Amino acid sequence: MKIEWITKNSSLGAVTLYENNITLNKHAANYFKDAYAVAVGIDRDSGNIIIQKVSKDEVDNHDAARLHRIAIKPSYGRISGKHLITEISDHLTLDFKDKTAYKFSALWNTGNRMLIVNTKEGY
Repeated sequence: MKIEWITKNSSLGAVTLYENNITLNKHAANYFKDAYAVAVGIDRDSGNIIIQKVSKDEVDNHDAARLHRIAIKPSYGRISGKHLITEISDHLTLDFKDKTAYKFSALWNTGNRMLIVNTKEGY
C-alpha cells in the first residue's frame, strides 16, 4: 500500500473576487500580515492577478494612488475597492450579475514578495 498523507494546511492560497473586494483565505493572507499596503496589478501576458506586498519602508518607491490598504483578520485578508474590482473584472470579463463570487488558486512568489493569482484555475 502506498499512502500519501495530506498536510493540515494546503500550500495553495485561495483568492475570491467579490463585487466590492478581494478576499484572501488564511493561508494567502498570512503573507501580508506585516504589510503596510499592497500593489495590485494584472499580468497582461498571463492574465494573472498580482498582489505585491509593500512595507512601510518601500512606500516611497510606489505611486501612492496605486497602493491599496489590506485588512488582515485572524482567518482572512481583504482588499476593498469598487474601482479596483471594476478594473479587474473588465480585464477578466467577470460578470457579478451572473455570479456573486469568483474563486481562484494563488501561490506566493518569495523572490518578488508577491501573490500570483491564477485566473485560469478557478474553483
